Amino acid sequence: MKETLEKILEEYLKVFPEEKERQNEYKKYLKSAKGDEVADWNNFNGHTVATGFIYNKNTKKFLVVHHRDLDMYLSPGGHVDLEDENPLNTAKREVKEETGLDNLEYMNVNENKLIPLDIDTHIIGYNKRKNLPEHYHFDHRYLFEVSKNPEIKIAEEELSEYQWVEIDKLTRNPAYEIIVSKLKKLIS
Repeated sequence: MKETLEKILEEYLKVFPEEKERQNEYKKYLKSAKGDEVADWNNFNGHTVATGFIYNKNTKKFLVVHHRDLDMYLSPGGHVDLEDENPLNTAKREVKEETGLDNLEYMNVNENKLIPLDIDTHIIGYNKRKNLPEHYHFDHRYLFEVSKNPEIKIAEEELSEYQWVEIDKLTRNPAYEIIVSKLKKLIS
């Protein structure tokens, strides 16, 4: 998995060369990680995660879910597992687990479908329920589309509710600042 992530980051920086400095922390993380540590929940140098931004073409809205532990609305996503093979598979798996959505239309931004729309580094605070210390999340963010109003079945042990929101509401989450500008370009 580590080699896959390094290749994705290398290709990502060819698509978004202006983000070289923004990706320094992730580069350091990948360089220092040993083998499978990139998918180990006990590696508190950081966790590799993947998110699926779900866009409804008809309503022009994005799906967000309320995360119980973080007490905020986010796009569905979660930790990369070794069985996932790559973060795109993680995003698909997590979207299905958290919302019940399957058969989404993937909107790739590059001929290499593994290159995400965005890679973000952010800190996740202490998780009281799981007793996890503060750590980095290195988030591979992918865009998927639906063309009708699908039935959502949220994973209630982790999530409390969902909403479809306009893109401007996504800007209320400071971690979405850069991806919102990228999303606006794609959906306009």
